[in-house]
Amino acid sequence: MKTCNLYIIGLDDEMQHRMIVSDTLKMVRSLTRDPGEAYFPRMFFIDDTKEETLLGVINESKYGRPDIIVSVGLGIALGLAELYKKIEPINTIFTGIYDPVAYGLVHSLERPGGCMSGVQWVVPTSYGFFREKFESLAPAIKKIFMPYDTRLDQRNFSIKAMVVSIAEEFEILGCEVILQEVHGRKGALDAVKKQLATTHAIAGFGLHMDTEEAASYACGMSKRIYMSLQGDFGFESGAAITVMPEDSTLLCRSVVQMIRNFWWHRKSPSTHPVIRLLDKPKQVFVNNFILPYWAFDLLLPILNSTPDVIFQNIWIGPPIMARIKKK
Repeated sequence: MKTCNLYIIGLDDEMQHRMIVSDTLKMVRSLTRDPGEAYFPRMFFIDDTKEETLLGVINESKYGRPDIIVSVGLGIALGLAELYKKIEPINTIFTGIYDPVAYGLVHSLERPGGCMSGVQWVVPTSYGFFREKFESLAPAIKKIFMPYDTRLDQRNFSIKAMVVSIAEEFEILGCEVILQEVHGRKGALDAVKKQLATTHAIAGFGLHMDTEEAASYACGMSKRIYMSLQGDFGFESGAAITVMPEDSTLLCRSVVQMIRNFWWHRKSPSTHPVIRLLDKPKQVFVNNFILPYWAFDLLLPILNSTPDVIFQNIWIGPPIMARIKKK
């Protein structure tokens, strides 16, 4: 039997990376395998991307050298690219990178060259979706606080530019938007707590996921609406609006498809194009687990104005989604 030793590597300090790693692992384990072939997927969470750390992970396994590595996030991909200059390269699938060409990971999106290919995050160029979907909610969120953390910047991507474009959509609806640059988790949470008394909503579009989770809890305790671009939050209190610009299921399926091509069909990364995720927003999810009456009253107008809004309870087993009939 021919076996594939598969490593999925993410950073300890990024909750979003953890989700991608665990979801990818689940999908790999559910692969329909060809006769005579088996997969041994393993997860690794590391706290830095130094050469000795990555080399230690590669050499750690009792199963031997990995056949394929899935690197989650820009830092790990860049670290592996540097390491491959000194050791024999390993077929690598990257995720979470806006422009792999600009970072020198691939020669082009269609003909990557070398040992790397993967999934490219596409930065949306228009956020008319926000204005269209949240028009009926605007009277309830007249004042919105939008903190952003420039640690999320990449070489050709400014988180501030993205947040400003979203803010313009809300301003067209008559909302007052307060933009503020924050630094790190503590700075972001301090800023959120200061603004809770005077704002109706917090938009975490420019924050790290672990910071968003803490900020959303503060919103719930203060009876404020929290808005996010992440799709897998479950809040114990308050109300959260989640806009889905990318389909996380599509991301994991894309990674698994590349694994199949690399292994089953013996295609090398140099001949496999970079997969570009769709950038069109799909749906708006509203978490309704222990949803307070005040929040329900505010959010119901959205549901009555668009078919793309789903009330979602993600706390009981698999996600439970139910549409509420329009009046």
